[in-house]
Amino acid sequence: AHVNKAVSNLEGVKVCNVNLLSNSMYVEWDEKVIDARKIELAVKKAGYSASLKFRKSDQDSAVKLIKLCSSLIVLLILMYVSMGHMFGAPVPAFIDPSISLLNARWFCLTQLVLAVIVISVYFSDYYLDGLKKLVNLKPNMNSLIAVGSLASFIYGVVVSIQVFIATENSDSVLVEELHMNLYFESSAMILVFVAIGKYLESLSKKKTTDAINDLVKLSPQEACVIR
Repeated sequence: AHVNKAVSNLEGVKVCNVNLLSNSMYVEWDEKVIDARKIELAVKKAGYSASLKFRKSDQDSAVKLIKLCSSLIVLLILMYVSMGHMFGAPVPAFIDPSISLLNARWFCLTQLVLAVIVISVYFSDYYLDGLKKLVNLKPNMNSLIAVGSLASFIYGVVVSIQVFIATENSDSVLVEELHMNLYFESSAMILVFVAIGKYLESLSKKKTTDAINDLVKLSPQEACVIR
């Protein structure tokens, strides 16, 4: 309804029908008044993306799968760094706070960098879209995802700063308490898990759409009229 309204209100648009199941939009417009680029821009401002059917889409399934797999690998590394010691798994010496207080800094920085890598992959998908919708008082699911992930990330940055200060003061008790509560992995996990869900949803939706199209093809092209 949001996309339909955004496009229908454009001058020169005669008909606009959005099909959520097939991820398509049928538009009739006056080429003397408006062109496809303006329609695509209107959809983009509404928080989505659109392109002509014969034009190659930038967000094809192969690109999404590569992004998903790469971010999942980084997330697993991040989770190992942040929680591996809980299960007695060996961690690199330079990020082991039990060896040296200064290692706590590297422990924080390593998680920060890994979280930033995952966030950068989905930054435009969730952060830009979600926060923009939130500012415009039209929050959507991406707004919820962005707020949840950003809250964990900012909390981790604040705790990391406190760890740096504690190590500067050689306060081993405070360092031990703080470095276990970074939650950088949560900021990345939210994004990756949602992306996995959306990818599985797209696969399911494609199967459903293909099944419907197959059913439509079964309809007879000729009819016998009995008078």
